[in-house]
Amino acid sequence: PIEETEKQNRISKSPLRAVYEKTIDRESAYEILKERKEKEKELAVEREKLEPKKKGYQRQSPTEAFFKSILRSVGSSVGRKLVKSLLGR
Repeated sequence: PIEETEKQNRISKSPLRAVYEKTIDRESAYEILKERKEKEKELAVEREKLEPKKKGYQRQSPTEAFFKSILRSVGSSVGRKLVKSLLGR
């Protein structure tokens, strides 16, 4: 071990003294993530206020139901014909 005076002498002559002499209090990763999470919560609350809430199941209009039924019928008949032609019946 070196004496305190020798230690102080070496520290004062060190080229790194200027870099390590200043005390810096930077934000930790925890603080940065905590702040980011709070901002995201605030944005979510604002979005909720702006967007109307959709309640449960929405019924189809008669037109939508009609077209859905027709497409199902056409799809099943095409599928049946395709399977018959592939199986050779």
